[in-house]
Amino acid sequence: MDSVQFPCSNFIDEIDPGVLLFATQKEGLYVYDLNTGQKKHISTEDLGVPADKSLSITSFCRDSECNLWITTERQGLLSVDEHWKLRKQHLSHTKVHSDKLYFVARQNKGRLWVIGAHKLYLFDPKEDQLYTFDNNNGLRLTDMDASGLIDSSNRFWIPGNIGYVMVDNRHFELNSTPASVILTTLRLNNKLQSPGENSVLDKCLAETSVLCLKHNQTNISISYASDNHIYGNSDRFFYKMDGVDPDWVDAGNRREVFYSNLAPGNYLLRIKALNNDGAIGPETHLKIEVLPPLWARWWAFVIYAVIIFYILQQYIAYKQRKQRLEHELYLKQIEKDKSEEFNRELQTFFTQVAHEFRTPLTLILNPLDEIKKKIIHVSGVEEDLQLIRRNTKRLLTLVNDLMDLRKIENGSGDLKLSSFNFNDFIQEIYYSFQTIARQREIELQLFLPENPVLATFDKDALEKVFFNLLSNALKFTPEGGDCYTSYFFV
Repeated sequence: MDSVQFPCSNFIDEIDPGVLLFATQKEGLYVYDLNTGQKKHISTEDLGVPADKSLSITSFCRDSECNLWITTERQGLLSVDEHWKLRKQHLSHTKVHSDKLYFVARQNKGRLWVIGAHKLYLFDPKEDQLYTFDNNNGLRLTDMDASGLIDSSNRFWIPGNIGYVMVDNRHFELNSTPASVILTTLRLNNKLQSPGENSVLDKCLAETSVLCLKHNQTNISISYASDNHIYGNSDRFFYKMDGVDPDWVDAGNRREVFYSNLAPGNYLLRIKALNNDGAIGPETHLKIEVLPPLWARWWAFVIYAVIIFYILQQYIAYKQRKQRLEHELYLKQIEKDKSEEFNRELQTFFTQVAHEFRTPLTLILNPLDEIKKKIIHVSGVEEDLQLIRRNTKRLLTLVNDLMDLRKIENGSGDLKLSSFNFNDFIQEIYYSFQTIARQREIELQLFLPENPVLATFDKDALEKVFFNLLSNALKFTPEGGDCYTSYFFV
């Protein structure tokens, strides 16, 4: 008996006539030729595994293209070409959710059976598609052994914790019928909606293509199912809400989708399913329209725009009226300033003219006094001279008042109070108008109290008052009429 020594091996098989391949736990592969007795070592580095990582090979098989498929612990499924170079690493533990792959065998159409710790996989290298089988879709084993067999009738035998499972590769077919999604129930704000008057549904949800919601019905829940009845619990669902989700959401086998606080707008809910063997079905669509509140509708914004336009128009009109009034006030102020300037210039002119009158009137009074002294013996002349003197003095007083006009207008004119016999004051004014009365044949009479009346007053100011009164009285008294002058103290 010949003896050949190899490290501890997990699996041995004849890959070519007279050529054996040994799978070791830590040192890679060994090739042994029975005809020549030669052996070749394929190290873990040759298989593309770093030296700091161990490689425990559990099984292997060759496909029709002479590629070697190797199952490992923690390194997934490796494919090696005929020159023992690593082509690619498949089925990492994150994809199959297992650190250990126990056995690999050929199925049909280039696909491979892979036995894991708790699941059976069918791997299609060309499509890079993995199909998973467990107790949810027909595999009764929950724990499987690190071995398997394909017999001469192309039947795959799988040992496990409760016996064996046999898969007939000749008749095994995947479920290629796509699963369609059917919408079943709708909840709004956690209230179930059924077709009726007080519902957003007028027919069942599966027959509804457009769902119209109010602005306060934005918390929605939609349940769905598939029409696949072959291990339907293994169906896998995906959904996407256009306008909300940037990409498809993997819902697993969950059969309900939730959305909350949807903003007003138009949305499209799309749901699709993978059946138990991974065949993808058509999308089911549901259009969802969330209406804005009344104050956010398009016609509301039109009303807002009209109101704003009206307010702006009124504001512009107000500003224009204000500017027009300000301009009118400005023009009136200019006109007033010009009028005041004209009045000041006129007052200045009158003051200058009055000043020119003052000197000649003063020169008239002095000679008049001299004439009065010289001709006092002439009958009737003294009274006429006295009248001339009084009127000249009156004219001088008016000239002085005209010169003080600026003071009076500035409010700086004060009353010049002095004490006089009021009877003499009135009688002096009376004598000034006698000549005029005689010329118009008006009988001017004066009635005074018998006793002298001593009073304190502004002689010039009060003189103006009585001169105006008597002047108007004689003016409106017809010729040959009577005019009476008297006064009373109240």
